[in-house]
Amino acid sequence: MSIRPALLFYCQHSVGLGHLVRSFAVARALAERFRVVLLCGGAVPDAVAPPASVELVTLPALGVGENGAFESQDGHDSVQAARAVRRRLILDAFRKLRPEVVLIELFPFGRAKFAPELLPLLEEARGGGALVACSLRDILVTGRENQEAHDERACALANRYFDAVLVHSDPRLVRLEDSFRLRRRLRVPLHYTGFVRPNGVHRALRRERRIVVSVGGGRVGEPLLQPLRRPTASSAGTPACG
Repeated sequence: MSIRPALLFYCQHSVGLGHLVRSFAVARALAERFRVVLLCGGAVPDAVAPPASVELVTLPALGVGENGAFESQDGHDSVQAARAVRRRLILDAFRKLRPEVVLIELFPFGRAKFAPELLPLLEEARGGGALVACSLRDILVTGRENQEAHDERACALANRYFDAVLVHSDPRLVRLEDSFRLRRRLRVPLHYTGFVRPNGVHRALRRERRIVVSVGGGRVGEPLLQPLRRPTASSAGTPACG
């Protein structure tokens, strides 16, 4: 019986669920070849079940609250206290697992606020000889006031700590340089994985009148979708939302 190599996967989501859903799908696929331990930094809704084949380590939840402020979301810890516990749990998980691969979702191209807990992990991963990769969304956030400094820092961290960047996109449609201007300065090998779909299932749609409403994966978009789910007399029988 072969022993699967260990992989430590870090995912932090906040307002949206897209990062979590995509990471669960990637982790499920990786679990076919690796023992996957997933560090989850945000609250997991009851309706979003983690893959049964993946070991989940829940960190004290941090994220953006309804007022837009960064806050602890576990109901009792302060941000500072939660950060201390998270850092300990992350390093404990790495030291216990001794993974051959460390996969970090989005960072350093995003999640800059979580650098204090990720940089110690990256240092240990490099010192321990683990392969370090970034799991990256197709289009990055742009338009920050400090965008130039943010991109410079991301490029430097990627070149220093990472062995690969996995871009979840099709380069015929979206390329990293479309939203990251320092692409040519990245020395890290770049790999396009194609778009990630939960369970890898494509469901064909019937030909009928539809509209497409995009609100991302966040809980804040639900108020927009709710009125569209209630058909009016003039639209009865016609789907209001694709």
